[in-house]
Amino acid sequence: MLLSEAGLCRVRTSSELLADIDAIATSLNIFTSAAIDFEGDVSQLLELGTSETALDTSIKATNTLALITPPLSSADSNDIYTAIRALVPSIQASLAAVVAKKAAFTTAGVLTIVIGNVELLKEDTATLSESIGAIASSDVKPKLVAVQIEIDSAFNATQAAL
Repeated sequence: MLLSEAGLCRVRTSSELLADIDAIATSLNIFTSAAIDFEGDVSQLLELGTSETALDTSIKATNTLALITPPLSSADSNDIYTAIRALVPSIQASLAAVVAKKAAFTTAGVLTIVIGNVELLKEDTATLSESIGAIASSDVKPKLVAVQIEIDSAFNATQAAL
């Protein structure tokens, strides 16, 4: 029996994809707060790790669901672009917060873990970008590529600073 016949696979809508992007924004804000608040305490380390995991899970889930979203109209693609574009300042702030806490991460002995987590988030963000680009209308794809370049630049700067 096919998965679609069993009701296990269904087509997603652009509204659902927008809701998924909003969930990423929420997870990103929680992660940013945890990074800003981190002073090296074990309980803060747990909060930071939990929020990073939740953010990465949200990105991966959105990617998985984007893979079953049909090609988007130009209007829907623009809505998705606008939502993703709105994430850029938050991504930059989040990464800046991580860099600002480099000394605290080093003192806590977790800098290597943080560097690995930044790499994972970068990779998963790029994968999501590719998946969304694959369903976006041709007129919006160049704008999505430009946003991903900006996001990659922020990740690259963070990796260099760590």
